[in-house]
Amino acid sequence: MAAIQLTGASLRGHGRRLTSALLAITLAVAFVATTLLVSDSLQQRFTRDARAAVGDAAVVVTTRGDRLPLATADAVRRLPRVTRVDAAASDYLVMQALGQQRHVIGQTPARGMSATQGRLPSAGGEVALTPRVAGRDRVAVGAAVAFVDPEGRPHAARVVGLAEPPVGIASVFDVVYAGAADIGLWGGRPGYSELKVAGDDPQRLASAVAAVDGVARVEPVVRTGAEEVASRVDDLGASMRVLMQMLLGFAAIAVAVAAMVIANTFAILLAQRTRDLALLRCVGARRSQVLGSVLLEALVLGAVGSLAGLALGGVLAQVVVVATARTDMALGSVAVAPLSLAVPAAVGVLVTLVACLVPARRATRVAPLAALRPADA
Repeated sequence: MAAIQLTGASLRGHGRRLTSALLAITLAVAFVATTLLVSDSLQQRFTRDARAAVGDAAVVVTTRGDRLPLATADAVRRLPRVTRVDAAASDYLVMQALGQQRHVIGQTPARGMSATQGRLPSAGGEVALTPRVAGRDRVAVGAAVAFVDPEGRPHAARVVGLAEPPVGIASVFDVVYAGAADIGLWGGRPGYSELKVAGDDPQRLASAVAAVDGVARVEPVVRTGAEEVASRVDDLGASMRVLMQMLLGFAAIAVAVAAMVIANTFAILLAQRTRDLALLRCVGARRSQVLGSVLLEALVLGAVGSLAGLALGGVLAQVVVVATARTDMALGSVAVAPLSLAVPAAVGVLVTLVACLVPARRATRVAPLAALRPADA
């Protein structure tokens, strides 16, 4: 109880001298909290996009190299427990429009997708563009374009509509939509690149799909829907994790600077309070009590600074989310995970205690006789 009263009196009497240390720990915690909260928000966005792309598929089949033969989709549809099969083709294509060539991603239209202008392709030689591609290349519905295959042969196509990507992350890339046969012809790799199989009992269904002749011949990757979502989230977040690690590196530098500021602040403050500490020793205070009083002061400072840093970090994370609202990478909202709040708070408190430890131990060595010495000018 006496230590708490002493700490309260010390904070009231020397509070302004601790402002620099409080500001340092607040900024360091805010930096760490902002980085973690933005990382969680990105993870939430990637998970949402991956789930939207996989949909209600119980099993997803992709390939490492060769494409799935076009007849494979019908073979999978005939399996027991299969309720629906969505076959998709995707490949990198070279589109030629208005005398210019551009690399695009060719995809088959997703299930449930609709055109915002015109219609989706339904026959050979028809394509739909995203508004992003159509606007940049100044191509309107009804215009003629061409796709150059790997051997350099051009294939004429007609734009029949415009369509927005069903998943927001896809709008980052240049996408065109066409039939699977056209994508295989223009990209030089005929066949499907993916099968989404809806049905029950995903594990047993995955085994059955993997045994289909057309699937087994192309080194397939057969995953359940949940496994496919996790894999896509991991793939989407790979580059972002590098960025987050870099930001956490800068946050570590901020924490180190805060630790130096705190250590220097307490060293100066305790040196100025030498007579006060010596007087406490004169009236019977033990070294452990003096040490406990100083560490309790640091604990209060670290807790207050961490709470302020969490609040500031939350505000900065919300600013980042708002800044992305009108971009292709809109985060939607700040994702708050308990660990993303606990870690910065723990870092703030621990760094403050560790930085204060050396000055606090030095304060316990003050001799009681120092209280009887004349004060220096």
